[in-house]
Amino acid sequence: MRQIALVGEDSLCCALGSRLVAHALPGWTLATEPIDTKGVTTLIAHLPRYAGITRHGPAVLCIADTDNACPVDWLRNHLPKSASRRFLLRLEVREAESWLLADRQAMTAHFRVPVARLPNSPDACDDPKQILLDLLNQFAHASLRRDMVVSTAGQPGRGSGYNAGLRQFVREVWQPERAAGQSASLRRAMARLSELAVGG
Repeated sequence: MRQIALVGEDSLCCALGSRLVAHALPGWTLATEPIDTKGVTTLIAHLPRYAGITRHGPAVLCIADTDNACPVDWLRNHLPKSASRRFLLRLEVREAESWLLADRQAMTAHFRVPVARLPNSPDACDDPKQILLDLLNQFAHASLRRDMVVSTAGQPGRGSGYNAGLRQFVREVWQPERAAGQSASLRRAMARLSELAVGG
């Protein structure tokens, strides 16, 4: 059975990566529990080591946010030059929340956000996290809102249950094939995983 190691800059990236692997690599298993580097700085520092794993071990999928960086520049600056085709470094443009917002059906079903209020191209949004927080504050059921959103300087901020609530959403509701229709960066990630599925 073929295996892949999963590395994310945070727990939400790990949750998204797990869903992508399950969807795009049927029959593959995770080599270990997903590795949460708890920050992009640590992830970047260890990219050469993760790339090296693929020479004699499993394939590796790393997922990170671009934040405000150009994806092309981000990859040029950080992708190890010796990385093989079995090392996949995929970027959420601009943040993990972009990929979540892209599944419009799931956002409506789970968080009760009207489709008309969702961005058509979440990759192009300047601050997808704030957009999601604003939508949760306006439309989510009160029990979810209490856990996931707090008022910070007069605008919605992340509550103590924000990450846990989004991980649950990813595991139980979010569908990558639907989200890929609204997110070019997610489509590219899925295409690379499909190439890996064919080539091993």
